[in-house]
Amino acid sequence: MTYHIGLLKGNPGPVWSNNHKKGTLVLQARRSIDFLSPDLWKYLGERETTKVRLKEHREEILSWVNQTFGSTFSRLIVD
Repeated sequence: MTYHIGLLKGNPGPVWSNNHKKGTLVLQARRSIDFLSPDLWKYLGERETTKVRLKEHREEILSWVNQTFGSTFSRLIVD
């Protein structure tokens, strides 16, 4: 299946929050680009994958994101 992939930073604050800790990265995979959050940090484009595969490779994805973007996220949630 083809998914649009976007990354969203965790924001625990009371206003405009997504209820995830600051060190959390949320990977959104949606069939339509229209259903990605408007608050995306990065849009990675379309990918042929499954959510199961994304969840299985969560550690590799987190490592790649931290190396590529110079970030320090400690947790990845696939949504």
